[in-house]
Amino acid sequence: MNRILSLLVVFIFCASVAYGQTSRFKLGLELGPSLASLSGNDFIDDYHDSRLGFIVGPSLEYRLSGLLSVKTALAFERKGSMIKSEVLTLDEKSFEEYKARMNFDYLTMPLLAKLTVGNATRFFANAGPSFGYLIQQKTITEAFGGMPKHTVDESEGFQKINIGLVLGLGAEHPVNERLSLSIELRSDHGLSNISRLPMRDDGRIETRSIHFLAGLTYKLKK
Repeated sequence: MNRILSLLVVFIFCASVAYGQTSRFKLGLELGPSLASLSGNDFIDDYHDSRLGFIVGPSLEYRLSGLLSVKTALAFERKGSMIKSEVLTLDEKSFEEYKARMNFDYLTMPLLAKLTVGNATRFFANAGPSFGYLIQQKTITEAFGGMPKHTVDESEGFQKINIGLVLGLGAEHPVNERLSLSIELRSDHGLSNISRLPMRDDGRIETRSIHFLAGLTYKLKK
């Protein structure tokens, strides 16, 4: 909880500083669906599939020059995967499909360098590290084998901090002199082993996300 409050304080401080500055600053809101998955060991590769997630949160950008800017955001993001396998029934006469959704809810803050080109419609690329704080992890298992659908909180089995590498490509178009709309395809490749438990054969658990973002930005001025 203290780490969440610290991230909020940092973002609010940056936004308040930006409010009193020139039009080099832009405040925004980004949101969209994600294609989320896990990677890092043979079991995940064999039995885990990608699943739909989402991301939403405010952003802050500072223009260094006509081409280069730095950008951050404070987003709520759902990562995870879908587990699918065939399980032998209790009478051992047939198989039944086992399905479970692993939800990892994070507060994430990327620190990005952004390169922008173009005139009216501007195209951009950005890259940089991302820092995530795990709020909770829950596994939701569908009914099978006579057992009802149930949810288990497994947060204690995972690290709180998750560091990743972000790469993105997109375009933005002005609505007027202050407002702009943007779209972006962004990849977030987890670098941290988020498991607190040992894995077979030195395996790991790492997060992967591909975001399809829509954004609205507002250019500040004195």
